[in-house]
Amino acid sequence: MIFADWNDWIETSLKVLGGVVATLGGVVAYWRFVVERVHEQAADIAVSVREPTLDAPTFVFVEVCLTNKGKVKVHAKTERKDGYVFNDGVEMFRHSFTLQVKRVDTANLVGPAHLHWFDSPALKSVEGLDEFNVLYEYEMPDRNGQAALIDFWMEPGEGYHFGIPLTMNPGFYLGKITFVAAGGDTNFWSRIFLIRVPDPKLPTRNERE
Repeated sequence: MIFADWNDWIETSLKVLGGVVATLGGVVAYWRFVVERVHEQAADIAVSVREPTLDAPTFVFVEVCLTNKGKVKVHAKTERKDGYVFNDGVEMFRHSFTLQVKRVDTANLVGPAHLHWFDSPALKSVEGLDEFNVLYEYEMPDRNGQAALIDFWMEPGEGYHFGIPLTMNPGFYLGKITFVAAGGDTNFWSRIFLIRVPDPKLPTRNERE
């Protein structure tokens, strides 16, 4: 009789334990797929490029739209360490929203190849455009005369447009827009795009045809 009661107790305990484990698993799954996602920051970057015209052969206009796609407010990161808001050993940014431009050196292109942003020999830095601060209009000098970022943030669903006028020599370029948000280095978004500046001395496609 005692043995039977003991077996019943073990069986009941195992059922209770199984129920507890299943409940905890459900709580963890709910937290990961609902609560964490609700509180995650999410942003989208859209870029459009207006190429030069005949009357302005070196003028390029880059328009960037930054949109908060998440359900929480997104703040641009302002905290710096050793002068950088982001530094993972490969990329280093002094500003939280930057434009970088690299020229495509066609002389170093041999057949089809992937133009890797970091180590392709065909990509050359462009002086003055190695890191352009897209949020420069949101900065003002602090008490020490240094540029200080005014608190820039986006509410859920908000989007901001930024216009970046540039003058560039003829050639092909790759641009990279990067936004770093507060709350950890995982809050990091970027997009690479093409900039084409035709040589006005060369005939256009229509003229060649």
